[in-house]
Amino acid sequence: MKRALIASVLGIAASVASSYGQASFFFDTYLAQPGYSPVTWGSGPLAGSAVADSAGVFADLLWAYGSTTADAGLAVPTHTIPGYGPGWIGGPSLATANNWVATQNITFTIEVWAGGTSFGSGQNTATGSLTWVEPASNFVAGGPPVAFSAYPGGLTINPVPEPGTLALVGLGAAALLIARRRQ
Repeated sequence: MKRALIASVLGIAASVASSYGQASFFFDTYLAQPGYSPVTWGSGPLAGSAVADSAGVFADLLWAYGSTTADAGLAVPTHTIPGYGPGWIGGPSLATANNWVATQNITFTIEVWAGGTSFGSGQNTATGSLTWVEPASNFVAGGPPVAFSAYPGGLTINPVPEPGTLALVGLGAAALLIARRRQ
C-alpha cells in the first residue's frame, strides 16, 4: 500500500515536472518567412515607405502566456533597427519563456517608437504596435529557438502630432467660431 502510494506520488511529480519547460524565440522580423514585412510609416509624407535607421526608431518585444492581449513584460532589451535594410527588426539575443507549459499559447506584442525613452512616453514623435498569438504547437520544450510563424505583416509607425500643433488647431477653430458669431 505504501509502495503504491509513493509510486503514484512520484509518477504525478514526474509528469508535472516534464510538462514544464522553456520556449525560446529570436526577436527579429527579417527572416524570409511568409507574412513578414518591414516596419513602414503609416501616415505623413513618408506613408508606405520603410522606416530607416536614421529615424532613430526603437523596438521592444513583449509577451504573455495564453491567448490574452495583456502584455506581461519585456522579453529583450530595447534596441534600434539594425542594418538589414530599412524597416527590419533584429534582436541581439534570444528571449526565453521560462516555466512554459507545452499546451500554452504565447501572445506577443512588438512596440516601435521614435523619440522618448520608452513606448508611450510623452516624448514620442512616432509610435506603432502589433499583437498576435503564437500557438503552442510551434514550440518544442527545451528545443532550439524558432522563428515567429503567426507574425502578421503590416506593422506601421505613425507620427505623433506636436502638442503645439494641436493647440494651434484648437485656437484656430475657436477664432473661426467667434468670427462667425460676430457676422
